[in-house]
Amino acid sequence: MQNIFKLNSLKNKVILYFILVVFIPLVISTAFILFEFYYSKLNYVLDKHKIVLAQTNKKTDEIIDNVENIAQYVKKHYSSSDISFLEQIIELEPIVSSILILNNEGTLLDFRSSSKLNIFKGYDYSNFELYKYVIKNEQPYWSNTYIRGNDYRITISYSIRLSKNHIAIFEIDLKQINILMEEFKNKDNSHMVRMIDNKFNFIVNPDFYNYVSQRKSILNSSMYNKYIKNNLYMNKQINFIGHHKKFDNIGVYNNHNRLKWIVIVRESKTDIFESFYNILYIILFSILLITIISIFIAIKLSSSIINPLKRFTTKIEKIAKCSYLDKKCIENNQYGEIQKLQNSFMLMQKEIENRENKLLIFNNRLEKEVEIKTQELVDINNSLELRVSKEVEKNLQNEKQIMESVKMAQMGEMIGNIAHQWRQPLSVISTSASGIKVKYEFGLLEDKDLPESMDSIVKSTKFLSKTIDTFRDYLKEKKEIKNILVQDRIKATINIVKASLKSYDIDIKENLDSIEDVYITMSTGELDQVIINIINNAKDVLVERDIEDRKIKLEISKNENYFIISIEDNGGGVPNDIKDKIFEPYFTTKHQSQGTGLGLNMSYKIITKSLKGKLYVINSDIGAKFFIEIPLDLNKEKIEN
Repeated sequence: MQNIFKLNSLKNKVILYFILVVFIPLVISTAFILFEFYYSKLNYVLDKHKIVLAQTNKKTDEIIDNVENIAQYVKKHYSSSDISFLEQIIELEPIVSSILILNNEGTLLDFRSSSKLNIFKGYDYSNFELYKYVIKNEQPYWSNTYIRGNDYRITISYSIRLSKNHIAIFEIDLKQINILMEEFKNKDNSHMVRMIDNKFNFIVNPDFYNYVSQRKSILNSSMYNKYIKNNLYMNKQINFIGHHKKFDNIGVYNNHNRLKWIVIVRESKTDIFESFYNILYIILFSILLITIISIFIAIKLSSSIINPLKRFTTKIEKIAKCSYLDKKCIENNQYGEIQKLQNSFMLMQKEIENRENKLLIFNNRLEKEVEIKTQELVDINNSLELRVSKEVEKNLQNEKQIMESVKMAQMGEMIGNIAHQWRQPLSVISTSASGIKVKYEFGLLEDKDLPESMDSIVKSTKFLSKTIDTFRDYLKEKKEIKNILVQDRIKATINIVKASLKSYDIDIKENLDSIEDVYITMSTGELDQVIINIINNAKDVLVERDIEDRKIKLEISKNENYFIISIEDNGGGVPNDIKDKIFEPYFTTKHQSQGTGLGLNMSYKIITKSLKGKLYVINSDIGAKFFIEIPLDLNKEKIEN
């Protein structure tokens, strides 16, 4: 048996599949049959309960009609002088236990009863609803249940006006109604029908009449809380716990239309499904028996298949160790199918040996070809490395030459800016010196003229010296890390280009005093270079496009994280098709002799990499607007990294 449960055992799989083929359809079909039987049983019980419910309501209606007909008969034949016929009615109609005659004041004039009542003539009924309703509405009235007599019978009554001065009350003994409902019995001889009044007390319970006499309530029952309380599932099948014995019940309920009583029809769930459970046990036993038989048959079937295969496997192993030409390895098998398989295996062995020989020859040839191709790849790789090295060196030289060109171009611009800056102070020096000479030659030179002219010349030379210092700081190869006042740095940068801009009739505006002083630790000269590059680009656009009222506006601001510089011109803006390309290397809209396409690219690298900020451009209503955003927490370590 251990071999049966081996993992990946063919025998195990044969047994398993055989059992599944037998067991699964059996279980599915059985489950389906049981499911159908169960719900058909429920539907049958529901139909039966509805029939009993209808019959119960019909009997109740018959009792009500009978009492009302008796009342009409009494009304028709009533005479205050002779009420002896009431005794005959009591004797003939056991459902009517008492008949009371009242006057309009509610006083008991006379009565007839089948049992001794604890009342007397002259008894006052004026406070009873059964009297007050008839007096007030002049309509017949069915009362709620109440206790009557020395034996504490539970009674209901029907009140009707007999004449102008008399009212009759017909009392109905509920015990008689309980007796009438005894005909509806369950399989266990318990009774099916229960009735509840509008105060939720038992009025009909043939099994436990003491519930009626004790005015037992259902307010604490599961049925009331789950269904009756909210009028749920009326006239539908429900499950609930019995009031006396805590057993599961199945039933249905509704309200009696005329008396507003709740009528319940119930039956024990255990009794209903007793036969179903018996069938279920038989089926489960049958499934178990069939499963055991299936396992036995599967073991026998698998053995008849597996044993010949085992013998065949042994022969195959023997053949595999011999040459396919060795006839001693080959033995005939008693099973034709296995013999065919054995012959096919021999042919397969022969074919495998032929293919192995061919594969060996092909493998040797392939190894030689691979060796040749490998050597060729080595030669190509060596040659490629040399060419790549040369191209890289060539590109570095080209880039170096381009960077030199950019630097020379910037130096040329700086020289032009110096020329514009020096023009006015040189003119002042020349004018002062010429004026002294002329006055001296004509004898007009006074003592006060010489100091004034010398002061003017000294002031101009100091300005020239300061200009040289400013440009020297800008053109330094090695930049120093300093904590600088950004507004002063921008103001110095504007002064470098201001004279050049003025020569092209370009007016530059700034708002450097609009915010408090901002200090940032950065490399000197880098921010200057970016601002000069952007202003020079704006200058070139304004001149190239021949803008009449040429303006450049530089504004500063800051937020929680960034110091922001915006530079805007009125040159019409950057075309949308190239706006995303202007920061790329070697991209320029100028002629090759006028631009390298590296100015904005270098500016972008300085801002994003060295200053850890942002540089971008948008088109405003009048032209291009560049934004430079520098982090306020920029420090030396960030710059050096």
